[in-house]
Amino acid sequence: MFASPGNVSDCMGDNPSEDCAEQELPAVGESNEPSGINFMTFLRLIGALAFVIILLFGLLKFINSKTKNYQQTRLIKNMGGTTLGGNRSVQIVKIADSYYILGVGDDVNLIKEVTTPEEVVEIEEYFDQSETVTDSPVAGFIDKLKRNKADQQPEKNQSFGNLFKDQLNQHNEERKKMFERAKDKERNEDG
Repeated sequence: MFASPGNVSDCMGDNPSEDCAEQELPAVGESNEPSGINFMTFLRLIGALAFVIILLFGLLKFINSKTKNYQQTRLIKNMGGTTLGGNRSVQIVKIADSYYILGVGDDVNLIKEVTTPEEVVEIEEYFDQSETVTDSPVAGFIDKLKRNKADQQPEKNQSFGNLFKDQLNQHNEERKKMFERAKDKERNEDG
């Protein structure tokens, strides 16, 4: 075997050649480029951050759609609610094809079972409208602009609010009547 000049075997062994001694290799980590952050590195960083945010947003949308499909197949579905104060809220729950208004606090109380078709249709329209607004931020913004121009949607929301208040008042009156009947019955048994 013939070794050509400049081989590794020329630089290794008992008598290395003079050419090998003159060669200096840079140490690991040393480079001729300036260290630090330049403009291109900053742009790549911003681009990578934007890419990760877009991926997270896409993943969130995907999980949301899968969860929504899962919830639609469930028998019991929480349609929504509002808090009334410390550890108390009113919730609307759909069980099969029936809607129930529940008071939630230390315990759960049935406030009303929604039975009239008008109320059911109004509740479904309200929640269908709220689902479309939350599907896309851009669609929600466009819907808000349309509502500001038309001023028809707040009337529906107000009529739902008024209907809800009327139902709560009716339920309170029924409870008072039942309470009074119980007191009268107790008085009759005592007297």
